[in-house]
Amino acid sequence: MKITSDEFIPWMIEVGGRRPQEEAWAVYVDTQLVIRHVKCIAKGTLDAVVIHPRDVFRHAIAMNAYGFIIVHNHPSGRLVFSQMDLEVLKKLAVCAAIVQIHLFDFLVVSADGYISAFERKMVPEIQWQNLLDLWTKHVNL
Repeated sequence: MKITSDEFIPWMIEVGGRRPQEEAWAVYVDTQLVIRHVKCIAKGTLDAVVIHPRDVFRHAIAMNAYGFIIVHNHPSGRLVFSQMDLEVLKKLAVCAAIVQIHLFDFLVVSADGYISAFERKMVPEIQWQNLLDLWTKHVNL
């Protein structure tokens, strides 16, 4: 299945929308946007989960992924991005730019539907030159 398929979102809602605790999955894709692997990268509590970039990129690099989508559930059913979700999204965007593995989206799912950071234009666009400028301002190369 491709992440651009009409079946992808309903499938992810089915997989994660009714779980009793928060979890996060990374959906890794190849250059044709075909799903090659889905990995649970974090399990949390009723109302929180810690998503660390290290856990996302360890698998992405090991499997030579072209890109990924993060899917995270909210058992409460609230389809809003928490402050923690937004902070993780920013960290993932920076790391993705550094290792040049594409972050395509960050989805929050529940039994009632989903929200997409990409659709809401919330996925930060990190420019390589900006990263290089930040690095060279703080480190003598």
